[in-house]
Amino acid sequence: MSGGSSQQPSPRLTLWIPVEQVGIVIGRSGGTVNKIQSSSGSRLNVVPSEANGSSWAPVYIKGGDVFGAAKQVEDLVEEVDDAVLEFPLTSKQRNALKGGSPAEESLCYEAKRVSAEFSVRIRVPPGGSDKKDLEPATLEGPLAVVAEAHAAVLALAGAGGGPNKQQHHHQKDHHNGPDAAAASTGHSAKKGDPRLALKENDPPPPPAAAAKADEDEKRREKKKKKKKRQQRRRHRKERF
Repeated sequence: MSGGSSQQPSPRLTLWIPVEQVGIVIGRSGGTVNKIQSSSGSRLNVVPSEANGSSWAPVYIKGGDVFGAAKQVEDLVEEVDDAVLEFPLTSKQRNALKGGSPAEESLCYEAKRVSAEFSVRIRVPPGGSDKKDLEPATLEGPLAVVAEAHAAVLALAGAGGGPNKQQHHHQKDHHNGPDAAAASTGHSAKKGDPRLALKENDPPPPPAAAAKADEDEKRREKKKKKKKRQQRRRHRKERF
């Protein structure tokens, strides 16, 4: 560990659990929540009073291993709703995610790709280099992918958005199969090419009807989650 570098504030994670299961997370005389805090080094704040008629209660997690603490909470309850991660970014990282313009509200191309690939929402508030206390960036999505998406965002911000674009194009060629990979290198795949054999042995794509049903189900789930997010945001308060 080097002693000269200054540490940024740790991320803060918020997840929502069924309000009727708050007692399970807290435990008798706070025993369960204290155990989670001790093992993860995080501070947990379970606030059932903020539900205000909602079926979800927020759990605020700060410091230590926030994802490890969240996983322990998830293991205790029947389900968790989408998590929201708030994390600090330097002005340089912020500018990289916005394509070099700190005042821009929209994300750069590669940041949008990360958002789509992990099915998360990324928000990087605008801010100039003269601001010392910048509003944290937020990342919202399923708890299972938030940690990976956060790592991808930080990698992209650290790289300035440059090298990752080439990597994404390579991944796109790979996902499009050997024909696309061959086309990108200027060589055509001929009959008998082992790359074509791999493609022919791939399982067939799902029928159009099944794919459409999947898309319809995803749209319905997105609408439900959007409604829940709007409900949560009306009742969110600062607890730290």
